[in-house]
Amino acid sequence: MKHKHWLQGGLIAFIGFMLSPLSWWNDAFVNFPLAIGFGWLVALAYKPAFEPAVVFGYWLTNVLGLVLMHKGAQRALRPEQRQSYTSKSLLRDVAISLTLPHPTTLGNPWHRFLQNYSYSLSGTKDIPHPS
Repeated sequence: MKHKHWLQGGLIAFIGFMLSPLSWWNDAFVNFPLAIGFGWLVALAYKPAFEPAVVFGYWLTNVLGLVLMHKGAQRALRPEQRQSYTSKSLLRDVAISLTLPHPTTLGNPWHRFLQNYSYSLSGTKDIPHPS
């Protein structure tokens, strides 16, 4: 029975790692497609909201990844502690996830790609470069 909790928690934590900002290399294969899909769904209701929805969807996948890693580790390492997941717990987990530094602010190469892509979509000729 202990192995069941370990495997379930490990699977949840792995899915969280794939969504989290700790694995920046997966952005092109996991987070960006999910964020673009989220943007398309939002654009079905309101077309001008596509770009902000993509950014929000990308942010959401990263926060969800961190929360899933936390919950997976809890399930794997403490299987006897089975309490319900309340809204207070969810808010605490999201707050913890938001206080961690995001790799896109720490020199992630995909951040530069997204910035250049968003400028090309907006029709701006001059792309600002950090000095």
